[in-house]
Amino acid sequence: MLELREFVREDMDNIDLGYEMLQSHKDAFKAPYAIHGYTLLEDGEIVVMGGVHMLWDKVGEAWIMLGKGAKSKPRTVAKYADLMFDVIVHKNKLNRVQASIAVDDAKAVRFGKWLGFEMEGLMRRYGPDGSDYYRVARVQ
Repeated sequence: MLELREFVREDMDNIDLGYEMLQSHKDAFKAPYAIHGYTLLEDGEIVVMGGVHMLWDKVGEAWIMLGKGAKSKPRTVAKYADLMFDVIVHKNKLNRVQASIAVDDAKAVRFGKWLGFEMEGLMRRYGPDGSDYYRVARVQ
C-alpha cells in the first residue's frame, strides 16, 4: 500500500538508492535549511522523495531521489513528482523552481522536460566528479 507523507530529514538515511551516496551529500539535506518535500512509501520502504530547497523568497531548488523500487513504478513516480512540485509551488507562492540535471542522464533530462522544466544553460564541470550539468527551471 502506498503512503505519502511530508519529507523528514531522517529519510535520507532510510532510502535505498541502489548506490552509495556520499555522507556529505546526505548531511546537506539534514542541515537547518527550509526544505519543503514529500516522501512516497510502499510497505514502509521509500519509493521516491523530493522537494524544494528554498533559496530565497519565491525561488527554490528542486530535488528528487528515486529509491531502488521506483524503476518498477514509473507512472506512479511521474504522477507523484508532478503533483508534488505543483503543490510546493502553490503553497510557497514560488515564481521560480530550478534544478540541475546531469548532461549524461538522458532519462532525467526527459523527465525534467516532462515535468515542465525548461533548459536554461550548461553548467560546465558542476558535478562532484567534474561532470557537466544542465540548469533547468520552471518559471511561473
